[in-house]
Amino acid sequence: MNLESLNLLEVIPDIKIGKREIIINKIDGEISAVSILKNFEEKKICTFIVFPQYQKEGIGKEMLQKSIEILETKCPIITVSSENIDNFRPFFNKFNFQQYEKIKGYYKNGLSEYVFNCYLSIKDYYKSA
Repeated sequence: MNLESLNLLEVIPDIKIGKREIIINKIDGEISAVSILKNFEEKKICTFIVFPQYQKEGIGKEMLQKSIEILETKCPIITVSSENIDNFRPFFNKFNFQQYEKIKGYYKNGLSEYVFNCYLSIKDYYKSA
């Protein structure tokens, strides 16, 4: 993932009206990590990335703690695709995040989405009812 793939054009309108927040960590003027939060109707970490050259330095832990503080919950909703789950699972275990479900094709065809700290399928059911 890179900055271009963060879909900031979709996020900026929600930031302007207070539905989302973005946390950016910089080291020596370079962006090292980004967390995009949804703090309206749900407490969700929509995007969470620590760029490879800054991993294993505690930045992810710091960013996740800041995200949790802003969202005012110890168990924010977060999903991770099957292509990234192996990188995130040990990290989530440290924060006692619980996997609730695995949904095929939720965001991308051909990939599964691992859902932590809630059931997305139940939320979607009630949204459509």
